[in-house]
Order: sequence, then structure tokens, then C-alpha cells
Amino acid sequence: MKKLLLLFIAAFTIVSCSVEETNEDRADLVDVTALSEERFINFMEEDALSNGLVPEAINPDASVYPYDIESIVAVSDLNKLLPITNPEFGNCVDQDGIDPATGESALNLKIAKVQDGILGGLISNNTRFTYTLESTDGWFIYSVFMNIDEDCDDLPLSADGTPNVCRFNIRNCFGSRKTKVTYTFSDSCIDECTCNSVYAVLYRLNSHGCISERKGIWLDGDQVGDSVGTTNSFCKDDCGTGGISNDN
Repeated sequence: MKKLLLLFIAAFTIVSCSVEETNEDRADLVDVTALSEERFINFMEEDALSNGLVPEAINPDASVYPYDIESIVAVSDLNKLLPITNPEFGNCVDQDGIDPATGESALNLKIAKVQDGILGGLISNNTRFTYTLESTDGWFIYSVFMNIDEDCDDLPLSADGTPNVCRFNIRNCFGSRKTKVTYTFSDSCIDECTCNSVYAVLYRLNSHGCISERKGIWLDGDQVGDSVGTTNSFCKDDCGTGGISNDN
């Protein structure tokens, strides 16, 4: 009887461990908001890979943009104070990324020309450009893949002609519940005319903090060959005179 009891306990332990391991492997059963940032990023990368949203694992530290990025700011609270810009002056690009399943916007990119200064006061000629990505409709941003080049012909492609986002020159992963990411470049770090290609991995959470949906979204633009990838171009001369930033 004792031997049978020990066998039962051992079998129960094995089953319990198997269920626990299965739960940890299933994104819809894990409260990702409770994970540390490092565990969250690793977890989401595996999820993106297993769901075919990225072709290979990425190393965010291996971004190869040829110039310095002045800052990258990712926030989850849209009411948090950020540099104030006037979109009517300096707006260069305002482009949505459409969810093919719903036809609704899931992502928006605004590129703006900004000058340092104090509202109502002195304005310097220190010109910068901001690339602001903002998710909509309950989506969160996990990773951003952005390629900024002078010529669209320089876009990294896979053998089948599809843009290879893991070879884009800017690629970053972010912690949980991020809804807005702003990249800031000094004027000298952006060519006079640029070709931009932007792809993002987005996700939604249910009431338990578990992933309920995930997908990759391209910004609307010129189609790259027969692929779903896109590009957008703009020149600095297309922008306004530059909004005012009070962040310094």
C-alpha cells in the first residue's frame, strides 16, 4: 500500500510539473505584466518567432544605424510629459499601419521637425527630427524594426524579395504595456531625403495580463515587390518650419 501511495505521489508530481511547464510555454496562460523586463523581452521574442512574426531572433544591441540616435523613449502612460511639439509646424509624415483583419489603424507614425526652445521665449536653431510610433485600439508595442536610408534600393531583402526586418538598421524591443515610442535624431543624422520602412510587432492583453492577440503591422506605403513590406519617403524640405520643444 505504501509503495502504491509513493507511486501515486510520484505520478501526480510528474503530471503537475508537466502542466506547469505547458502553462509557462503558452502565452495565453502567462501574466506577462508580472514578468521582469528581461524575462518579458525573452518571452515575447520566443512568442514572435513561434508565431512567424519575425524570421529570426534579433539582437537589439546590434542595430547598425550609421549615426547616433539622440534618444529612444518608450512610455506606457500617454499622459506622461513628453517634449511638446506643434504638429502644424514641422510635420513631415503622418502615416497609419492598418490591421488587415479589421481595416482599422493599429499603429501610427509621425515624423516631425522640432527646434529646441522654451514656449513663448527664446528659440534656438538646434533642429532635430522625431519619429513617434503610437499604437491604437488597445494594442501594445513589443518591438520596432525601422530602416532609414537615403535610397529605397538599399532596403535589406531576403532571398525571396521580402524585406528582412531583422536586418533593418534600427531594431528595438521594449518592456510590457508600451504604447508610444519616440526616436529623436539630430538634424545631421538624417539625410536630406530618406526612405523609411517600418514594421512593428504588436500585442493585446486580456484582463489577466495574458496575451490574447499578436500580429506584425507594416505602415501603409509603397509596396515592396510582391511582398507585404512597404516604404515611405520624405524630404526635409517637405516639412514645416519646426515645432517647439521644451524638454531642455
